[in-house]
Order: sequence, then structure tokens, then C-alpha cells
Amino acid sequence: MNATAYVFMIYPVSQGFRAKVDQIAGKEANHLLIAELRNMGPREMLLFLRRMDRRTKIYIPLEDSYSGALLPVLLGLAAVSSAKQTTVIQPDGSTYAMNRLQSLSCLFSVAASSLIGFLSLLRCWQYVRQIERQQRFDCALEMHNRNILYVNANLWFGVRAGGSVGHIAGVLNELASKVGMDALEFRRRNLRDARLRAVLDAAAERFGWAGAKPGPDRGVGLACGTEKGGFVATCA
Repeated sequence: MNATAYVFMIYPVSQGFRAKVDQIAGKEANHLLIAELRNMGPREMLLFLRRMDRRTKIYIPLEDSYSGALLPVLLGLAAVSSAKQTTVIQPDGSTYAMNRLQSLSCLFSVAASSLIGFLSLLRCWQYVRQIERQQRFDCALEMHNRNILYVNANLWFGVRAGGSVGHIAGVLNELASKVGMDALEFRRRNLRDARLRAVLDAAAERFGWAGAKPGPDRGVGLACGTEKGGFVATCA
């Protein structure tokens, strides 16, 4: 390979941090997302990494603490490559080097974590199977209103649990798409709560929803909901 530097990234970095990376790795460095490496397939990805020259430099930028969570995976990929050394770029622009042996230890750490995760998943599956074999009791409820569906679940696993707001937003977006209606307008026509509608309108206005257009590399969406007396709406 002719390239002398590669930048392995978890996701695209901001423009300001990209300038720091270019200053360290050079503007000629090839930037590769972990998704692009994964899409090569195991065999092609392995061949790609092994074709690298020993003098090839690999840089791994960490713009925030979240990207550090996948650092062992990227170091593992660097260890598989023929590159002799890997440089990690920290959020403040400082760097530290990792040799092949150190990167390999990260690869083994990822493999061990994956094995532990698989064993935990297996234990969970066995526990669920055990619960499924237990005797169940039906609870007869007197139905005064036929429009109400009673679900045998606690607060956090119920249909209106706080964690379900995202799922509900996804369903509403899908319904709006099915009828060919704007996601905001669909909600406004169906919301009965004036306060929640006002919160939604305020969020959409500040975001500039009327002029927001999705593109090949950009999506737009919104969600709103109420939980325990709070009313929230957001656009992104």
C-alpha cells in the first residue's frame, strides 16, 4: 500500500477536532470509520490490514469519553495489521503510542469480554427458560371500559413507561410516513393536550423544523411526550 498513515475512527469527528487530527496525522492520511472496516467482511478486512507496510502509521482519535469505549476494538484491529505502532489522539490533542504487544493485549481483552458476555447471555437464557416453566396464575379483572387494555406489567415495563417514549415516537413517525404527512403536523392534529402541543410547537420553532430537510448524510426527527407531570419535546 502506498498510504503511510491511516486514521481509524469510531464515528466522524467534529471540524475542530478534525483539524487537530490532521495536524498530527497529516492531511494526506486516509480516514476510515469502524463501520467501513466492518462492511469489508472478515476476510477482506483481514487482508486489508495485513497488506499494510510495517512503516504505516495508524492513528486513533478519541474526541470524547464515549469513543474511548471502543478503543480496545480499534487497538485490536491495529494489532492485526502489519503496522508497527499505533498512536492514540486524546480529546485535548495530546498523544500516546501503543506498540504491537500492547495492542494485542487489548485484542485479548475484547475476546475475553465477548466470551464473558456470551456466558452471561447463556445464563440469562437459562433463567428465562426456568421462569417460562413455572406455573402461571391468571388475574381476572372486571372490565368496565372496553376501550382500556390491561397489561400485566410493572411501571418500567409497561406501555407508557419512560423508556417507551422513543419507541412510541418511532411508531408515530412511521404512521405519519404511511399517510404522507409531515411528522410535526401529524402530531399536532392528533395531540389533545394543549400544553404538550405548545411544548412541541416551541421546540419545532426553535429548531427550525419548517426549513429542516433530510439529506444523504443528514436526518431530522422529533419526539414529544409526558411522564410524571413533565412535558418534553425535542428535535434533532
